[in-house]
Amino acid sequence: MRLQSINGLAGFALIVGPVVTVVAYLFQPGGMLIASAEASDAAGSIAALVENRALANFTSLLIAACLTLTLFGYHILLRGVRGGGIGRVSAHFGYLMLTVGVFGWILMQGLALGMTHETVQPAAAIFAVQFSIGLIAGLAVALGFLLLSLGLPAREGYGRPVALAVAVISAIALLSQVVGISDPALYDTMVTITRACYFLWVAWSAVLGAQLFRQSEFSAGASEND
Repeated sequence: MRLQSINGLAGFALIVGPVVTVVAYLFQPGGMLIASAEASDAAGSIAALVENRALANFTSLLIAACLTLTLFGYHILLRGVRGGGIGRVSAHFGYLMLTVGVFGWILMQGLALGMTHETVQPAAAIFAVQFSIGLIAGLAVALGFLLLSLGLPAREGYGRPVALAVAVISAIALLSQVVGISDPALYDTMVTITRACYFLWVAWSAVLGAQLFRQSEFSAGASEND
């Protein structure tokens, strides 16, 4: 497959993947809109999943698929980061941390599928595992976006002001996760802050995706002219 075609697919992935993920999460039972429950509320989260099993199964599968799509987009984006320097190192390490965090989020969706088919007591044990994975995954994603947003502007073609805004938001999300883990009484509040940060990460991913898409169209046009 030609490079411009791959870049076009990656751009599509960075636009569609994060946007559909956040929409699916909004409608996932126990999340923000359907039978909303606090992140640490095991009973409320389990009840929401069990009572809305079909929707829970659909949204969990959709979220897992779109998170994978998002990783594909960032993988192709990072292949275009050439040369040496701290910016390249930061961007690639950020992608590694993002991969760790997203993999954790995908595992959480698998555990959510499991909870929809269990009685309360076994589901509570699954929820405890899911909750613990979420602690590490949230840290990894926040750190990943922080390093990506600091590394990419050091390369040509990436908007520094927007990326620096993303870096600030990512630092806030990272700090929130650390505070939430350190003080369980504040965990739900800190998760709410991190969820708000995710919307900016989605917007930035879409901007990067649109840029990749334009680059693929420009390359395709240049090839036709040649």
